[in-house]
Amino acid sequence: MFNENDKKRFLALWKELGGKEEDGPGVFTAVNALYANPQRRYYTAGRIQNFLAELDEVRHHIENPALVEAAVMLSNVIHNLRLSNGSELSSASFARDLLYCSGISDVHAEGVYNLIVATRDPFITPEHGDTKILLDIILSPLGVPSEKFDENTRLLREEYPWESEEVFMKYQANQVHAFLQHPPIFRTEHFNRKYGERATDNIMRLCGNAITL
Repeated sequence: MFNENDKKRFLALWKELGGKEEDGPGVFTAVNALYANPQRRYYTAGRIQNFLAELDEVRHHIENPALVEAAVMLSNVIHNLRLSNGSELSSASFARDLLYCSGISDVHAEGVYNLIVATRDPFITPEHGDTKILLDIILSPLGVPSEKFDENTRLLREEYPWESEEVFMKYQANQVHAFLQHPPIFRTEHFNRKYGERATDNIMRLCGNAITL
């Protein structure tokens, strides 16, 4: 779950976006409850907290930091791995409607929507720098230390209880192997320097583990 510091941060963001001040606490509570759903194992508030820490490192490079931060916060607010249109699109629609209903401008609401939708395809080459940074933030777990990467894979596995171990691992391997076919993995110098080499190592190791099943 998010903590009190996260709440203060969210309320400050809400004010910056132009949301109704009286709506802020209730919106945060609702968002927190969605991320705290016990069925979530990997796509939790902790993942978003890590993304916000990554964002803080590159905030000075972002043209519209409030929009990117809102996109990070709401990027997985709707989470259903069985959705045919993907959780990203559902989260984007939820975010846009939420912002609209709280008096936030159409420009901001559409901006957050478009940023979240862009995360559906990690292989696109966006022209806008903010979208590049958001995509790199979302992909940053690929470059964490190997122990953390393995832990993330285990937690993600728990979100697919209907799949066999073999099917899950081969699916994940196919997903991440595609990054090696579309180099570089990261679109910005900061993230490529910080995570590029380790992400490649993690992907190759995961693919090797899948082959042995």
